[in-house]
Amino acid sequence: MHSSGKTAAARHQAARQKGVVLFLHKIATDGIAVIVHPSVTEGLEGSLNLTIEEIGKIFAGVYSKWSEVREGLPDKEIMVFVREHGSGTRGTFEEFCMEPFGFEVKTGALEAPSNPAMRLSVEQTPYSIGYIGLGFVSGNVEVVHVAKEKGQPFYAPTYENIRRGVYPLSRYLYMVTNGIPESGSLIDRFIDFVKSPEGQKLVEQCGFIAVYPKG
Repeated sequence: MHSSGKTAAARHQAARQKGVVLFLHKIATDGIAVIVHPSVTEGLEGSLNLTIEEIGKIFAGVYSKWSEVREGLPDKEIMVFVREHGSGTRGTFEEFCMEPFGFEVKTGALEAPSNPAMRLSVEQTPYSIGYIGLGFVSGNVEVVHVAKEKGQPFYAPTYENIRRGVYPLSRYLYMVTNGIPESGSLIDRFIDFVKSPEGQKLVEQCGFIAVYPKG
């Protein structure tokens, strides 16, 4: 589970109404990488650099062609891929790139049912854009370097940048319990294991970033 913004507040409120008190246990950090088909950056010197608001405008349909986004980009229609409704990755992406500006995903955006499916869709579709969890970045796609706002530095979605806290599209991941687990209970011991050096090594093997010392 991730937790931030209005969505998290609504989630906690809905749980309280049912007599459940959500208690969050931070276990990892993850980043969302915005990816494009190589045709988008062909002929571009360096990386494709976009602010969070510019990314939001693309997914909202404010820009319909790449040439409207940046000089030197193709005069081609932007093909937008999003995750399905209910996806945690989609929820986090929209909290970062859409909701702060009052944007909604454009009508006609194509849905991908998973991170691997999203990567494959962008990889196979010229002039397309999408987003995936950092651990799924591979294959023939280009990653966008992101700035929080105009005038600020652009950062690539790398493990080091997320670990340093400078990449804007990053989030903590949590395990969630109904209240604080009883000390020594199975749940309590399992969460302690995940936070332990051995557990954090497993976190990184799954493509996420450890938040506790691994020894």
